Amino acid sequence: MPACPEPYDQCVQPGGLGSWCTFGCQDASECPEPTDGDAVPFCGGPPNQPTVCMLDCSMGTCPAGMECVGLGPGGMAMRCVWPFR
Repeated sequence: MPACPEPYDQCVQPGGLGSWCTFGCQDASECPEPTDGDAVPFCGGPPNQPTVCMLDCSMGTCPAGMECVGLGPGGMAMRCVWPFR
């Protein structure tokens, strides 16, 4: 995974499946579009925790170098992550 550039200030590593750079948000309009690919940016997170920007790849493709993985209960939440290698 490349180093997180500005304005990203958090590295999320859910369940050891990979990671992504992000920052806190209140609404999807605050989340940047991916540099390439057509995964959908949105603002969300686990219940009772701060929300962050992430990319939903359930109906799109992740940016180059990232992989689409299933997170959460049953792997139902498809998210773009930098794979651990």
